[in-house]
Amino acid sequence: MRTDLGSTSVDASLTEIDARSKEPNRENIAVGPFGVLNFNLNATFTQSQNVHTDDAGPAEELPTDTPSTLDSLMNLDDSLQWADLFELDFDNMLITQQAPFVSGAQDFFYDSYNAGYYEQKQLGDEPYTTMNRPQSAQNEVARTTSLPEPLQSLVGVPASELEPLGDIQALLKHFQDHVIAQMAALPIGSKSPWKILNLSSAVETLAEMTFLGGKNVKHAHAANLYGLLACSAYHLASNPSIASSRSVEHWEQTVVQTSRKAKEHLQKSLQAELQGPNKAKYKDQLTAILSLMAFAVISGNQKDARCCMIDAERLLRHRGLAKREISRKARLLHHIYTWVRIVGESTYVIHDYQSYGPLVNTINDRGDSRRTDTSKTHTGHNARLDDFLRLKAHQSDSDLEIEDPKDSEVGLHDIHLEDSREFSDHMYLQIYGIPETWLSLVSQTTRLANVMDAVKASSKETSMGLLESLEKRGARLENMICSFASKTLSTTSLQLTEGNNDSGQSSQFPQCMTPNDQMLRALNSALVIFFYRRIRNVNPWILQGHVDDVIQALQEFDTALLRQGLEGPGTMWPAFMAGCEAMAASKRDALMRWIEKGSSKSGLYGFKAAKEMMAELWRRRDEVNAATSSVYRKSHTPWTWVDVSRERNLWLMLC
Repeated sequence: MRTDLGSTSVDASLTEIDARSKEPNRENIAVGPFGVLNFNLNATFTQSQNVHTDDAGPAEELPTDTPSTLDSLMNLDDSLQWADLFELDFDNMLITQQAPFVSGAQDFFYDSYNAGYYEQKQLGDEPYTTMNRPQSAQNEVARTTSLPEPLQSLVGVPASELEPLGDIQALLKHFQDHVIAQMAALPIGSKSPWKILNLSSAVETLAEMTFLGGKNVKHAHAANLYGLLACSAYHLASNPSIASSRSVEHWEQTVVQTSRKAKEHLQKSLQAELQGPNKAKYKDQLTAILSLMAFAVISGNQKDARCCMIDAERLLRHRGLAKREISRKARLLHHIYTWVRIVGESTYVIHDYQSYGPLVNTINDRGDSRRTDTSKTHTGHNARLDDFLRLKAHQSDSDLEIEDPKDSEVGLHDIHLEDSREFSDHMYLQIYGIPETWLSLVSQTTRLANVMDAVKASSKETSMGLLESLEKRGARLENMICSFASKTLSTTSLQLTEGNNDSGQSSQFPQCMTPNDQMLRALNSALVIFFYRRIRNVNPWILQGHVDDVIQALQEFDTALLRQGLEGPGTMWPAFMAGCEAMAASKRDALMRWIEKGSSKSGLYGFKAAKEMMAELWRRRDEVNAATSSVYRKSHTPWTWVDVSRERNLWLMLC
């Protein structure tokens, strides 16, 4: 099959088959190892009528291609191509209050989770080896009105499974005292949602499984507990300098045990606790998914993190946003998901853009700038799931309405911040110390860049209407980003001046500036760099002033941490964006030192990966600059982190 595919991806082949199957003369369609059977539709319909004569309803109520689609999910390649994922018709598989229980919907969550989950064998650069696909994923989707028999054995978590772990209390305390602070993008004064929700739930679960003698602990609760234990154990294994009575090898083995248990319990929860008498609370399941997502991010497992994000969005849309009233705790979880998803998507550049070619061509054919809403540029039937390869038209796209606030309905449901307006009741400032506008601008920049890359990958000549629409989007987004960044810098400059005048200090750093103020300065300058790299793709020399701003802000951020006795290290996103554009050796050294310090302080995998990618990018650029032929230097486009990421099929997770 690989030989038949050649250099073409699975996505591209299936997309071509899909496009050709809609042609009038579509007999004997074959692309690579794939083909289309030309069934007689009338005979098939008659046959289905004869078979389905009971009250269960016609076979058309469920997607007929579900089994084969799930099969494709079991074999995702390293790029985790989303086109396969979006062939699933999620809307037809939802569990509703009116409809009877559909086991296929639970299989849908469960199988997509297994699609990218791999059992960890060792720490470091070789994250995981393959996990055997569960037998349930091979079964056809069927309708039933009761819990399937095999799932009844999944109910309840025995306390005996905790016996091999003798460090549970120490691990939970370490998570509270050290891991939470180092997972935070910014040091905040209020309690972290990780402590309010995840840690509190883990402590209650531990109590229930041990001295309270509970026999029916939900798998969602157990998954969250083991996920936090895995995060804490990984942190200890990655930081040998931390005083501990256990060896690094012991913590590595604990990571293997706890991460495996966390995945098993989450799989069982998505199987058995979505519906029926053993149904888990929505926030408990989302808490569990976010716990495993955090472990995947800090340990550098991009496949695990990707699948967690997919499952989190499905669960959020299926159970969370469907509620008439969304509680504060649920909103806290939604905000965590939004931060991780948007910041994570900003560096996810390994989409198979060519597989979107036929759909981009369809938009291209319209040639009307008024109809360039690319909300359907992803493949598949379910437009609700978001692959960040679409642009939606909003009323707020008018410059006159950009300052208007979102209403409550839009604000609560805009989980990926596609709308430029700010929701007055958002909690990003309380949780992360970052305004919603910054996240929204990152989200919109990522979307526009992805759509532009998909258009470039299209084999058809781009229409003028589409080009004009994308250029208009880019110009408007550029104005918004530069205006937002300049306002923040002006406010900071005023604070610096007032602080120096009030205290009589000559120091550049006044008492009034907090670590959050400085990191926000760095994030805003890095946002400008991010836009000009992904949308305009300018020469790095143009960005050196913004690189200087990031370096200065990060240095003052560290100074503020010391003054206030805070741990840090803070988010690595601005240091990476600036580091990849730094040209002078002094600038590179300053940013590399900052990242190395963060790596030694936290042990998070993202710092190590960022350092390696920056060093590789600098090496390639220096080789071009050192080339003897001036013609070669002038003709060679400077390397970017986007190029290196795609070449290595690497998703750098900086969230």
